[in-house]
Order: sequence, then structure tokens, then C-alpha cells
Amino acid sequence: MAVKGNTSRLFAEFKQLAVGEALSVFNSQIKRKNKQIESQVRVYPCRDWVSQNWASSKRMIVVHNKYLQNNGTYHHEYRFYLSNICHDNAEYFAKGIMQHWQIENKLHWVKDVQLNEDKSFIRNKNTAACYSVLMSWALNIARFNGFNKWKDWLARFANRIDRIVKMI
Repeated sequence: MAVKGNTSRLFAEFKQLAVGEALSVFNSQIKRKNKQIESQVRVYPCRDWVSQNWASSKRMIVVHNKYLQNNGTYHHEYRFYLSNICHDNAEYFAKGIMQHWQIENKLHWVKDVQLNEDKSFIRNKNTAACYSVLMSWALNIARFNGFNKWKDWLARFANRIDRIVKMI
């Protein structure tokens, strides 16, 4: 579970973790959007307050990403995660977190930003679920047919149901 500022006490517990207390540390470098990002994942045992108030919690994970900005200064980004998995290998958690963000960036971002799913006027839960499945299905068909950008697919197939049927 990602921990954000809206859970202020839990967020504060993460900020009090000391680097030396980590059970495991995993360092990696990734290139994303023409930026070389240095990433460090640290795994900690749950602090007493966290274990008492977040019942099934086993590990606290801190991800620190650092990259050089255009103005020559480094940008530091911290993300916090709480896990119910009792695992001490930081690389294990790093891979899981990276897989989560790949899904978030390749599917959910497209649906939220390109398809304006968050601005939808659909209020019925069943209708919203069906619409979401259909949009995912349409995205997968487009990608299967070589369209990596949703806008390119829309430009070619908007109002052309005959072309869409041939693709299916």
C-alpha cells in the first residue's frame, strides 16, 4: 500500500526511519523520459506504532529516487509503502513496485488522461465498470495492432466502425 500525506501519523513514522536501520537496501539506475534516475529501495521492520495501528503490517519500504534536473540541481523524490509481506529482500519489493508503476503508466494514465475517465459523468457502478472494461479492451486491440499512441488510433478509426470490426 502506498502511504501518502493524508495519513499524517503513518507518514510521520516513515520520515523518522534512519537509513542505518534498514534490513535490506537495493540500488538501481533506470532511464525514464531521457533522465537517468538513481533509485534506492530500503526495507525496514515495522515500528511499534505501525504494527499496533495497521494490524497486518510486516514491512515499511522507502523508495528514494534522485535525478539531475535541467537547471543542474538534483531532484529528490521519496515514496513510502507499507506491506503485509514478511520479506527482507529490497530487490523483491523494488521489482513489485516497478511492475505496479508500469501498469499505472501504461493503462491507468492513458485511461485517466487520454480518455478522461476521471471526468466521466457515469455514476452507476455497473455501467462504470463495464465502460472501464470496454476501454481496456479497446486499448489492448489498438496496441495489438501496432498503435502505441491512443491519439493515433483515434485519428484513424474515429467514426469508422467498419475499420474497427476488421481489426477485431
